[in-house]
Amino acid sequence: MSALITNGEFLEAAFADLPDGAAAMVTGFGGDPATAHRGDWFARAWAHGQALDWRVKPDANNYIAVGSYWPDETGTYRRRKALFARLHLVMVDDLGTKVPLGLVRLPLSALVETSPRNYQGWYFVTPSAASDEEPVAARLIEALVEAGLTADGSDPGMKGTTRFGRLPVGINAKRKYIEQLGAPFRVRVDTWEPQRRYTVEEIAAAYRLDLIPRQRVIAPVSPSAITQRAGSFVRLLQLLAGAGMYRETTGTWHHILCPWVQDHTGRAETGTAINEPGPANNWAGGFRCHHGHCERRTIGDVYRWAQEYAQGSAA
Repeated sequence: MSALITNGEFLEAAFADLPDGAAAMVTGFGGDPATAHRGDWFARAWAHGQALDWRVKPDANNYIAVGSYWPDETGTYRRRKALFARLHLVMVDDLGTKVPLGLVRLPLSALVETSPRNYQGWYFVTPSAASDEEPVAARLIEALVEAGLTADGSDPGMKGTTRFGRLPVGINAKRKYIEQLGAPFRVRVDTWEPQRRYTVEEIAAAYRLDLIPRQRVIAPVSPSAITQRAGSFVRLLQLLAGAGMYRETTGTWHHILCPWVQDHTGRAETGTAINEPGPANNWAGGFRCHHGHCERRTIGDVYRWAQEYAQGSAA
């Protein structure tokens, strides 16, 4: 039997151990999440006793981040890895469709139907040393993804310790459900057992997940390779400028028109930049694009695109 739980009640239970000075992060918006603007995913702070942001309403796609976050140097709360305070929620995603319900090894704190016969299972986390360590919390989520127990989608909200899940009151306005049902799917709570709470270690043990953060081996870069990479980056900037794709510079970041702008929702031309080779990126350079279709692209992809572009121009 479904439970009648408000978003406020869900937050009060899930964030019962909210650290003093930290905040949970929520957002809500209308329309299809697959085509939402980046600003729609911008989260607003919530703490005990506060009203929910006005955007979080019954007829919106409503989301909650799995962690709490500290304010930045300006006093602004942001859903950022660097501001991570504590892990409060662990989500098992796509239960009933991609993940059989029989794979659930620990009784859930909450089970929320987010689309027809498709569920997000929630575990409420009891504080421990592991829940307050971002690398360990991130490794738990990474291990869940590797085990096929939660999605690693292309939406801006679906990454690591800043990931979102759906709040129990709201709608799923993805286009496919509107076409299928004639209206957005109304999210509902199927199971509500907030007294069920687990430590990060208990969840990892139940699903046999390795919590040791992966160590990235960084090979040293020779002086000649540094010079070569710097020269390649300059030539890349020259090519982009010649193609009318260069915008402006902010520090070591160079804002450009994305080579894959045709894949952006509405062909949006903002939100893309490349970073100069330097010690912070092991002299490899960097690429970032705020659009979901480019989430997995790297500076290597930009160089490969540039090579193909140059060859096509010369033909």
